Amino acid sequence: MAEVHRQIQMQLEDMLKSFHNELLTELEKKVELDVRYLNAALKKYQMEHKSKGESLEKCQAELKKLRRKSQGSKNPSKYGDKEMQFEHTALNTLERE
Repeated sequence: MAEVHRQIQMQLEDMLKSFHNELLTELEKKVELDVRYLNAALKKYQMEHKSKGESLEKCQAELKKLRRKSQGSKNPSKYGDKEMQFEHTALNTLERE
C-alpha cells in the first residue's frame, strides 16, 4: 500500500511539472507578446498625438497671425476667409484626437 501511495505521489508530481511546462510556459510567452504589442501601440499613439498637437499649434499660430493682421488692416474682412479656414482645420484636428 505504501508503494502504491508513493507511485501515485510521483505521478502527481510529474503531472504538476508537465502542467507547469506546458501551460505556464505558454502563458508567459503570450504575456511577453502582449507586452510587445502594447508597447508598439503606445509608441504609435504617442507619435500620432505629438503630430496632431504640433499641427494644432501651427494652426493656432497662423490663426493668431491672421487675427493680428486683420486688426491692423484697413479691410479686416479680407482675412476672414483664411481665418475661418484655419479655425476649421484646428477643429478638425481636435475632433480626430
